[in-house]
Amino acid sequence: MAVRSLRRSECGHCGRTCYEQGRVMSIEAARRLDGGEPAEDYLRKLEKSPGHGQSNIRKLAAIAICFETFANTGELARPRELNDLEDDILEIKGDAARLPFYLLTDNSHGQVARIVGGFDKREWRTPRKHIRDAIWVRGQDVQWTRAGG
Repeated sequence: MAVRSLRRSECGHCGRTCYEQGRVMSIEAARRLDGGEPAEDYLRKLEKSPGHGQSNIRKLAAIAICFETFANTGELARPRELNDLEDDILEIKGDAARLPFYLLTDNSHGQVARIVGGFDKREWRTPRKHIRDAIWVRGQDVQWTRAGG
């Protein structure tokens, strides 16, 4: 059976898109101040098109497995499924898909992995632009939370 879409729900605490709620943590999409969720935009794009040779379906399947494993155990295989980037930004690796995220703990959510975006990796190293974007979205997400999100 092919994975053509990811499970989603709305977080009851903050309204963000929640991809997985496990024993150890929740995995949610980070929000910009305008309410947009870059991770959700990337994942919806993968779902709309199977990609050349069904590659997007493979990416979605790998992402779904990583989300479930990470939410329930708090661990993924390094460096095959998880990388440290910089400035406390990490990335989940699902096939060629990369999902930068940051970790936080708060009173209403417990431990959360907030996915700040997504991209297809085409180079050996993660491009600086994607790291800078992830840091910027994390800042937007923190501001959105402080503003009452």
